[in-house]
Amino acid sequence: MKTLDNMTSQAPLSVFLVEDNPADVVLVRMALARTGRQFALDHAANGEIALRFAEEYQAGSHKLPDVVLLDLNLPRINGLQVLKALRGLPALQKVPIMILSSSGTLLERKSAEDLGANRYLSKPNTLDEFLTTVGTACLELTAASC
Repeated sequence: MKTLDNMTSQAPLSVFLVEDNPADVVLVRMALARTGRQFALDHAANGEIALRFAEEYQAGSHKLPDVVLLDLNLPRINGLQVLKALRGLPALQKVPIMILSSSGTLLERKSAEDLGANRYLSKPNTLDEFLTTVGTACLELTAASC
């Protein structure tokens, strides 16, 4: 069984980040780097691009991610619609998906859970909390899915 202690000696963590805010993309990169584990990051800046990535994952033309980080407030196609589409693809059904959003209403949380999100994380307010919480949550989700 994989533990958080031995995660750094493993293959790079493959992360699919769906986030429209460039500053949050930088923060997620910093959070992943802080875990000490190497990572590869696929990034989609809106829902349409996310669905194109999903088609590539489904077709096998792109390596499946170990975890998906998904913002809800996306341009073009919102995060809940993206989540529903991701969970509708057989290749992505077992990939852990964490909602990482600045909103956090009870209705959004319930909708995300109903659509198959594994975790809902409201974006932390401080830099240190963001870096620690997001990186740790990614490692926990990937360890739990193994």
